[in-house]
Amino acid sequence: MCTYSSYVRAAEHSHASTELDALLRSGAGAGLPWTGVVAYSPGTAHSCGVATLLSAAASKRGIHVQQQATDTEGRVVCVDLDVQQHRLRVVNAYAPAQGPVRRAWLPSLADYLETDRELLLGGDFNCVVEAADESVPSACRRQGAAELGSLMAAFGLVDAWPGRGRGPGFTHVATNAPGSAARLDRWLVGPAAQPWVAGIQLVQGVLLRLRLPDLPPLGRRGWSLPTYLLYHPSLLAQLQAAVAAQVVSLSTGEAADARDVWEALKAFLRATADHLHRQHSREQAEELFWQQQTAAAALASYSLDTSVVHRQQALRHATTQLKAQVRKEAVAMCGAAEALYGSQGEQGTRWFHSLGRAPRAEQQPIVCLQVPGDAAPASLAQADFSSTISRAATAHFSSDAPTGLFRPGAVDVPAQQTLLAQLRRTLPPELQQAAEGPAGDGSFVLSELAAALQGCAPGKAPGTDGLPYEVYKVLWPQLGPLLLAAVNAALGDALVDGPREGMAAALPGSWLEGLIALVYKGKQLPRELLPSYRPLTLLNADFKVLSKAVGNRLQGPLDYLVDALQTAFLDGRWIGENVLYHLGLREYLQQSAQPGALLLLDLEKAYDLVDRDWVLTVAQAMGFGAGMRRWLRLLLAPATARACVNGHLSEPFPVRNGLTQGSPLSPPLWVLQLEPLTAYLHHLASSGLLRTPSLPDGSPAPPVAHHADDTKLLVSDADVDGPVAKAAVQLYCRASNGRENASKAKGVVLGTHAPVVGRHAATGAYFPGPDEDPPKLLGVPLCADMDRAAGLCYDTRLASLEHLSRCWRQHELSMVGRVHVAKQVLANALVYHLCFVPPTAPQLQRVCRLLDNFVAWSFLPEDASLVSHGRATLRPKCWVAQLAPGDGGIGHVDLPSFAAALQAKTVALLALPGQQPWKLLTRFLLAAAAPAGTTGWGWVYSTAPLPQPGGPLSDRLLAAAQAHRHCRPGRLPPPPDVDGRALLCEPLFYNPLILDAAQEPLVPPPGWPADGPMSLGQWRQLAATPGAGQQPDGLDVVAGALPAAWQALLADPLWTVLRLCFLHAVWCVHMDRDRTAHHAHAVVAHTVAALRHLMWAQFRMTALSDALLEPLPTRLLSAQLKADRLADFSAVWAWRRVLCEVELPPAGAAEGPRLRVFLSLAAPVPAPAAPAPAGPLGGQAGV
Repeated sequence: MCTYSSYVRAAEHSHASTELDALLRSGAGAGLPWTGVVAYSPGTAHSCGVATLLSAAASKRGIHVQQQATDTEGRVVCVDLDVQQHRLRVVNAYAPAQGPVRRAWLPSLADYLETDRELLLGGDFNCVVEAADESVPSACRRQGAAELGSLMAAFGLVDAWPGRGRGPGFTHVATNAPGSAARLDRWLVGPAAQPWVAGIQLVQGVLLRLRLPDLPPLGRRGWSLPTYLLYHPSLLAQLQAAVAAQVVSLSTGEAADARDVWEALKAFLRATADHLHRQHSREQAEELFWQQQTAAAALASYSLDTSVVHRQQALRHATTQLKAQVRKEAVAMCGAAEALYGSQGEQGTRWFHSLGRAPRAEQQPIVCLQVPGDAAPASLAQADFSSTISRAATAHFSSDAPTGLFRPGAVDVPAQQTLLAQLRRTLPPELQQAAEGPAGDGSFVLSELAAALQGCAPGKAPGTDGLPYEVYKVLWPQLGPLLLAAVNAALGDALVDGPREGMAAALPGSWLEGLIALVYKGKQLPRELLPSYRPLTLLNADFKVLSKAVGNRLQGPLDYLVDALQTAFLDGRWIGENVLYHLGLREYLQQSAQPGALLLLDLEKAYDLVDRDWVLTVAQAMGFGAGMRRWLRLLLAPATARACVNGHLSEPFPVRNGLTQGSPLSPPLWVLQLEPLTAYLHHLASSGLLRTPSLPDGSPAPPVAHHADDTKLLVSDADVDGPVAKAAVQLYCRASNGRENASKAKGVVLGTHAPVVGRHAATGAYFPGPDEDPPKLLGVPLCADMDRAAGLCYDTRLASLEHLSRCWRQHELSMVGRVHVAKQVLANALVYHLCFVPPTAPQLQRVCRLLDNFVAWSFLPEDASLVSHGRATLRPKCWVAQLAPGDGGIGHVDLPSFAAALQAKTVALLALPGQQPWKLLTRFLLAAAAPAGTTGWGWVYSTAPLPQPGGPLSDRLLAAAQAHRHCRPGRLPPPPDVDGRALLCEPLFYNPLILDAAQEPLVPPPGWPADGPMSLGQWRQLAATPGAGQQPDGLDVVAGALPAAWQALLADPLWTVLRLCFLHAVWCVHMDRDRTAHHAHAVVAHTVAALRHLMWAQFRMTALSDALLEPLPTRLLSAQLKADRLADFSAVWAWRRVLCEVELPPAGAAEGPRLRVFLSLAAPVPAPAAPAPAGPLGGQAGV
């Protein structure tokens, strides 16, 4: 099917199902099975069996299976197909070889031919109808001719070969009877389908080509470089040599503009790659082509006189040679596929993970298009389809069209000034200079472009030049310097001020072209309307590398300028902060009895409508320098684009507005231009014009939060404050050419706000009723019922995971591959929701069972012991399978530990620098009082007795840790019986709120670092180094006396694990649905369970070395933290009932980092005049 590009194959004599199953599973090699649709009726190991196969590409061409039917004898398969508006029935038949049996069987085909669909009947009928169908008359082959003729007459079937095929079309040549040949295999076509036959020929079977009417012709978007050239050693060497020689030639020639040189080099690269590809393809196909020609000539010669024995022998020999060549190429293809699988398969490669992706709906052809202004959609099957595509694309997209999506709109300049006047920050000099680049004038250096290129993901579709990222990564030594020269030459001709229209001349011509790929939005939207598709612009890779480099320079300044509740597109920001804030807000307003309402807005065509001059105006108001503004003006210069429909390109049209969807620069620019709206809403809230609920510290809650274009407004009263907030949004729309889709706005009431159901008159938002599903906030249900939220998050997801596991199971993965897919595909699909909504026990059990069954189920002989009586069982059991391979396990995913680590991540994030609103809410909720007694931080960091009988929590935790001493003998030395305070935690920071004996703040000793808190390494060095000159005075007041026996204990990473497990336990108790379980005993139980699960259960009694334990807390309890943020990781440390956190000052501020201290009591903690004696278990120390 791959050789002859057929979409449907009817095969006979396929034998038993076990043989066909094995063939389909082997596919193109190990792990690469047949991924199309298969319908078959199995026979025996020696005879019968029919199968109809649809290739995986069939669905991309709009061919879909609607129904299948088979017999029980391995002789008939009936498949109903829909090809766009056409409805077909394909019947695959295999008639018996015995004449009498065949005559009796043929009439039974009528049961499968009764249909209102267009008929195609094909197969091996083992009989002839006319004398021309055989070279020598045979009475046996004549049996069944009358019955087959009756079927053809009854259903209007016509043989497709006569008049269309070349020669007699013999499909069977007898090996033992000279001159005996016949046409036994044939296609019979129904009345309506007869005009569709475009051709028929013999190519390893009877190949029937149909050209269905009223179907749009499919084209190819354009040339793209075959990426295999970059990985074929000899071809790559030829390409590198040619490019290197061309670079030398261009460099030594007459002085020319760097942009023209770059364009010439790209043209040479395309021509050279195309030549190498064509030459290689001809060499690969030459042998098969000659074998096909030889077989066709032999058949033609034999057809002239079938009585000549040597002609029959020549035909038989040519056919055998052709089959051998096809088999040889298939083996070579399988070998190449197996080599690819060996290097890329069953690991975290893009290619391997692409095997599990289903065809996307947007790849289906578009049958007709509605041109704005026309009465009805125009069919793309007509001869003038190209004109239709151009008219529809121009009318919908062009900046010159009256209704064009990219048409610049009228903006309100006073509205812009009103918003910009409320900007809360402008760039300080050092950040402004950073955005200008190393040279300070906006120009780039080669390392910046190389870093941008490395940040571009492979496998992306190229733009108009057909050169993907991979070309630049492989040929960067040759291409990089010339690209840099072109980039800086463009900057040299750019202007800081003036109209943007003149900026296009400064760019290379290929950077001003784009291809708009149409991505269907789904939701049953009409496919004939272009607004039902999301326009993704395919830009040239070199232009995207430049855009990425400019975006990288924007990251630092925007992180300083943009509000903390914009959680998209900026390095170090996490979507979960947005979700945690709103989940905490809902719970906090309920506890504090405050009213509130959340309005979830939808900004229509958000990126496409943004006024480009508004972006430049905002950048200037924020204080960006001349170099960055020149780059923005260059990259937002007017350009042209073509729309791609069914592989055909429209005529080019101008694009002068909007942020291009597909450009790496568009996301940071969206964040930049949206910030004035945020600043204006904060101004309204601070001035009292817009009321929002109060946060625990008394400040008004932020009135707005964003994640990309997902905008949420918070107000105290939907009736009074809602219109004020919506008016601010309308002000932004007038300033930026934006547009709100009011019909999609949703709302939800919070706290004690009066119930609102239905469409709200004052805001236009729809508030769902109690019987409707609550709105989802970035995919997370916003409701108080955690069980309901878990159902909405996981029930549908579990069904999709089961389907996904079945799709992956067909690849016959090894145990290593199944473990990888279970962890990185199946379990990874739950990561996002596990951070916020714990699954119910039945849901977690169901997922664990699905993962275990997926890993256990296998067709491979080496895994036969795992499957018995149709059931798969993971052996050895899970707790052994979850061991690392070096410890006797297979590294199977431990989902409960995985979920626990993701939820505990929230506690770890609490201590990272920054004053995000979600942290304030979370701390308050953790310290809130429960009806049954105090809970949260207030009693956790107190030496007071627990609510239930028992010693201080520190005693309980230490006892729990001591109980596991046998795991590492000598690892946990007993607390020394000396004067001084016994510490369970390393005191990392100098605490300015500790008072001395005179009730004055303790003055930092001279040796203390003056620029902020002390790091763990600094403190350990000071504490472990003897000598009064190096150990600062007053350290014993802060940290207590440190005998030599304790110095080693402070360096023990096990205490870090213990402390983080404890903090995780506090979070687990807070998240527990059972409110009666919110007590100290539950925290202790969770801590012990976490220690066992995250350490001894996770690593199964393996040697807990320092190298293993040191990264354990940050790896398990701060999942998904970026590497640059891990460098600042400080966790939440407690000492003497104090919770500490580092606060980073604003960029450019004179002071260094500050230490924020949260006390469990209302008053500061007085320092004792002398160290208090420690109890036998150190009970006076906070944990």
